[in-house]
Amino acid sequence: MKTKTTFLCTLFIFAFTATASALPDDKLVKISKKRIPMDKRLLTLCVGPGAVVGPHAVAEVDIYTNEITLNYRKENPGKHDYPVGSIFVKKKYPGLGVENPDIATVMVRKDNKGKVSDWEFSMESLPDQKPIRPKGRISCADCHEKYEDTGFVSSVSEKVFQEYLKLPSPVAQKNATPQNNKTGLIKRLAKLTYIYSGDQTPAEYIKSHPCVVGGWAYQGETDSHWIGDVHYISDNTLRTGIRYVAFRLKVKKTDKVKIDPKKWRGRILLQKANAKASIDERDGKMSDFTLIGYDETPAGGDGIFDLFEILPYKPAK
Repeated sequence: MKTKTTFLCTLFIFAFTATASALPDDKLVKISKKRIPMDKRLLTLCVGPGAVVGPHAVAEVDIYTNEITLNYRKENPGKHDYPVGSIFVKKKYPGLGVENPDIATVMVRKDNKGKVSDWEFSMESLPDQKPIRPKGRISCADCHEKYEDTGFVSSVSEKVFQEYLKLPSPVAQKNATPQNNKTGLIKRLAKLTYIYSGDQTPAEYIKSHPCVVGGWAYQGETDSHWIGDVHYISDNTLRTGIRYVAFRLKVKKTDKVKIDPKKWRGRILLQKANAKASIDERDGKMSDFTLIGYDETPAGGDGIFDLFEILPYKPAK
């Protein structure tokens, strides 16, 4: 069955005309010490490539910023309230070792109200600098809203910035739950609606079964399965970090859910058929998934989880 791929960024706020370039006139400084591998299908995402690396990584990205942003972080290493005029640019290359980038995504801070809407997002093709309006359902602002702790700048850009300036890890805001606070993250997972059988607690179940967690985006279906992309996905069987998206996962249909997977978008917990099953649809080891839990709230909960770090799979001996 043919399905459509949903891209992450669509609703850009363009502050230029059809003939104007989105790239700023400010002198940009490259802060990525080396290109970051990424999945070629993620070229049109405004977010960074994250942990999508390995044999299928067939594209690369460089990250740039301007002097205003650099000076702010040098003077305020633990803060992320970037001043108006701050800029981040990702230049994306269509293949490994390709000399010139063909896409640029740009975010510019235009206001200081402390909201993701302070940032203006745009994208253009290179070198002709024509605006790009990719297809999809989720806006750049929707994705970046998850990064309030780092001033709405993606975790990949923040990590690159830390390495460039040799900064310590970002200081968590007052109400934030850092990734190393395992108790807090486990409590968040416990708030999901679970449909598995048995009397195990959610934490016990996840640790004793190979699972993945992420944000569901419906793509299609068959008579027996829902098919969807899962964004910000992590796997408790492997120390692979958080991938930005796993495409076209096949999830067995069940009548136990109270939401409509066609319309609902939110956090979803899936069980893999076995610990060695892949989450890459191009891998022959990919298998079906079983729905274990989901968040009934429209936004799908708060924060992103590295499931291996907080509840690694420990099979029974």
